[in-house]
Amino acid sequence: MYSCKMSGMSTASNPVTEETSPITIFYIVQPTIIELPRVRILNEIYDTPKRQFPVGTTIQLTCQGEIGNDVSKTIRWCARKDGEFSFTGMVQTPIHSKAFPSGCQYTRSSVITYNLTSEDIFTEFLCESGDTGMCGTGTAVQYVNISSTSAQNIQIQALPQTIIYRETDLVIICSITNPSQLSSVFFIELLKNSSTTFETVVEVSTGQTLLVQWRDTTLQNRASATGNIDSPSNAQLRLTIDKNSVLCHADFKMYKCKMAGFSSTALEVVTQETSSIALYQIVKPTVIETPRVRILNEIYDTPKRHFPAGTTIQLTCQGEVGNDASKTIRWCAQKAGRNIFTGLSHTPNHSKATPLGCQYTRSSTITYSLTKEDNFTKILCESGVIGMCGTGTAIQYVNITIECGTSNTRTADTQSSFLIPFLSGNAVGMCVIIFAIILAMILIRHLRQQQLKKCVNQEHNGRGPIPSNREEHHTEPGPNEDHLYTELHTEQAEISRETGQFTSTPDNQYSELHTINRQLETPHLL
Repeated sequence: MYSCKMSGMSTASNPVTEETSPITIFYIVQPTIIELPRVRILNEIYDTPKRQFPVGTTIQLTCQGEIGNDVSKTIRWCARKDGEFSFTGMVQTPIHSKAFPSGCQYTRSSVITYNLTSEDIFTEFLCESGDTGMCGTGTAVQYVNISSTSAQNIQIQALPQTIIYRETDLVIICSITNPSQLSSVFFIELLKNSSTTFETVVEVSTGQTLLVQWRDTTLQNRASATGNIDSPSNAQLRLTIDKNSVLCHADFKMYKCKMAGFSSTALEVVTQETSSIALYQIVKPTVIETPRVRILNEIYDTPKRHFPAGTTIQLTCQGEVGNDASKTIRWCAQKAGRNIFTGLSHTPNHSKATPLGCQYTRSSTITYSLTKEDNFTKILCESGVIGMCGTGTAIQYVNITIECGTSNTRTADTQSSFLIPFLSGNAVGMCVIIFAIILAMILIRHLRQQQLKKCVNQEHNGRGPIPSNREEHHTEPGPNEDHLYTELHTEQAEISRETGQFTSTPDNQYSELHTINRQLETPHLL
């Protein structure tokens, strides 16, 4: 359980401490490791490496491996007889051991008892865990081939038979099952079906310069093969295609093995081949688009994610669904305050699956009516799902919110509050400019007045005594002073034309400037 806690001061300067409700985080651990089924004849003490038994033999198959983080999960058994296309669950009741914790999950073993009949000419058994549906869909799968015909000396195995594309190597092994019945082996071949017949892919044989001989030179460029036929007990042929080199269409075909040797009992050449087996693949989807949103009955999608309550919207998602054309895209939602996603009960409309590369793509559209509870609803679309919502291998999300009725008012208020300081700042700036202009004019007036006084003094020095400043200013102003006021007035008018600030009241401004100039003259008169 997790919760969040905060402490701070409110806008009213009061201490505030708050804590959220606790939430629980859930997890799913997928089992990935399971052992090959062990074989034991009923009532014997030890397991046997034999895979071929007389008809009527009762065998016990044991499988042990991971089962995930759910202690109630078990291991499932399935079988496929020769000529059958798919695996089916076995009707025999297995015996499961107690589950034991191992790291992040549990492990357990499972034992099933099986009686071989004449129909078990070539029966393939699988044990799996982490299964989600059909046999062979588990996340941990292993196989064993059992034959009831004692004359069969060669077997074929695929490890594993169901391959996760780009995650699992493709491995096929041809081996001898009854080496005691053979004195020597001449060759072992691996064959793959083409459009009409089986063709040899690779072989190991005697009398060749190279022990391993490739027949499919195209496959040779991306695969490896090893083998030997030194003795019947060790004779085998192994083909391996690296997971990054596996081709989704070319490699998943029917395969079988063929051998020739000399029988130690019949003293003759024996040639045999196995029944064919099919390889299966699982391609996990990884690409899916973000859900597109459209208001019901409108033509185009909308980028909006805020809608009034009562609006009906359509959500569309397109992406990969894997290599199974029957798979679809799932929709889930998580409302505000909820901890997990839950599947939507609305029925989506799925498009036809279209093949693209190694898998299929399709789109899915769901119609959803918004209510006041959808104040903040997170919706997901996913493919490659294996369980709970959110476990897909390709997932995308979209957030839908209900519009608040006062959102437009708040927007207007915000804009108004933004404009007030802007306009106020302009007014203050204008006042500063006006004050600077007036100060400059006063300074010019003072400088010119000083220059005038200097000229007057020079003139009096040539004519006689210089009158006092008091007399000079109280008798009558000289023509130069009046001329100075005229120049000031002219300069003021020019400034007014440039700034546009004083054009309406030039007389008043001149009077104010004249008064300021007279006040500045007062110290000279005293």
